[in-house]
Amino acid sequence: MNDPLNHSTSSKHTVDFLVLGGGSSGCSLVARLAADTAWNIGLVEAGGKDSSPAMKVPFGGLFTVPTPHLNWRYETVPQPELRGRRGYQPRGKVLGGSSAINAMIYSRGQIDDYAEWAAAAGSDWAWDSVLPVFKQLEDNSRGANEWHGSGGMLGVSDLRDPQEVSQHFVRQAVASGYPANDDFNGPTQMGVGLYQVTQRNGERCHAATFLHDIPESRLNLLTRTYVDRLLWDGQRVVGARLVRRGKAFDVMARHGVAVCLGALATPALLQRSGFGPGAWLQQAGVVVERDLPNVGRGLRDHLDASLVWRVKRGETLGVAPSVAARVTAGVWPYLRRRRGVLTTNFAEAGGFFSINGEERPDAQWHLVAGPLLNHARRWRWGKGISCHVCLLRPESRGEVRLANKDPKAMPLIDPGFLTAPSDLSGMIKAVQHTLPLFSAENWPDYGISPMNLPRSDKSEDIEDWLRDNADTIYHPVSSCAMGMSADSPVDPQLRLRDVPGVWVADASVFPTIPSGNTNAIAMMVGWRAGGWIAQAV
Repeated sequence: MNDPLNHSTSSKHTVDFLVLGGGSSGCSLVARLAADTAWNIGLVEAGGKDSSPAMKVPFGGLFTVPTPHLNWRYETVPQPELRGRRGYQPRGKVLGGSSAINAMIYSRGQIDDYAEWAAAAGSDWAWDSVLPVFKQLEDNSRGANEWHGSGGMLGVSDLRDPQEVSQHFVRQAVASGYPANDDFNGPTQMGVGLYQVTQRNGERCHAATFLHDIPESRLNLLTRTYVDRLLWDGQRVVGARLVRRGKAFDVMARHGVAVCLGALATPALLQRSGFGPGAWLQQAGVVVERDLPNVGRGLRDHLDASLVWRVKRGETLGVAPSVAARVTAGVWPYLRRRRGVLTTNFAEAGGFFSINGEERPDAQWHLVAGPLLNHARRWRWGKGISCHVCLLRPESRGEVRLANKDPKAMPLIDPGFLTAPSDLSGMIKAVQHTLPLFSAENWPDYGISPMNLPRSDKSEDIEDWLRDNADTIYHPVSSCAMGMSADSPVDPQLRLRDVPGVWVADASVFPTIPSGNTNAIAMMVGWRAGGWIAQAV
């Protein structure tokens, strides 16, 4: 990959197609365009290249969530239902996007999710249409079968050396009556087990991998470059104004532009460019080019509760001399064979369950082999374990609004957490399902005790604790939702409605929130967008 645009003295540059955002969807879209066309493609990423060891060594992911040069570190506006707290919204600021800093869990959601997508956006988004794309992208270490693919660009594998504490959680949940499930992306999602992860041979495999085989002559990669706005000639979008090292320059695109900045930054860019709710744009001092009332509306996210216990015995992680010794001892096996504790994704085990006894799961666990407090931004002395609990299909809706015209400014992010009463009652039930799994008698070899838990399992105590502690599990979606209706910002082929020359392809277009983690789905969306763009122009 090269940076040819950076070496020109001209204030204008031209590519065949311009992709804004080098994350999960953007990299996948570029790879599809490169496969289906002979175009010269420009790819713009505000972060740097994926050269940090934390990008490859799975254990390094622990240090990316609070790190400013790899992470946008967005915050929400104060959340009234969370006692006015501002939530933390980490997003990848590096080539590969959030796939370069996430917990690497490979999840497609549920088959039923795509029935809802098809109802909103047509049969191209039904399960039978998206499964072949997931399989095409996948290189699963178990090989190809009815549900999985091999030979694709995205490495997916079983954990090489899962920790005993993760396996104990699975055994304990099964003993408590939850079914075992060794493939959450198979016939059913219901049950508990170890997650498959986006790793290949013990190393993180993130979206930038999709770019590695594209000839340098065809990919104009601009890193550490911000997008100021889209360029509109009155008829169509013809390129974008970019900013690098304080200098603005224009890149023109012969065939169009794809916006792939994610569910938080994509609506902000569209609004900054004059495409969004007219009243919002006027308040931000932006000229209204197209009044698109739902650009930025409909944001959904998975609210999460992180239950934390201290651990006296056993091999878990945390802040302790024994942990430091264990991690240090793990360096050599990792360097030699890519084995050992440094291959952990931390959230190794988990599962999907129903809070009301229905066949379709509506809640999820992530078991973390460490005392994760405030997104790994706060630490307490000692070892521990954390069990994250979230509702899979929350009813609360929020919005993303432009704060001002500065491309580096944080948008106004309002997930609207717990504004739907059913979400609060559902979260309380999910916590009540979880607490019995962690009674002291069920963990005799670990000696667990409370570190951050509700006072009791009573609804009022859990509600009080949730309002003080709950926050995102990093799955914002639907802020530019696609659909067949005229008021959908994006049409089913991912074209921005009433704005020729623009496609939107990232988690912002999801018509509903998936029942699980979102990374693999964003890659699928990018790949499909690349195919449609190649056919359309």
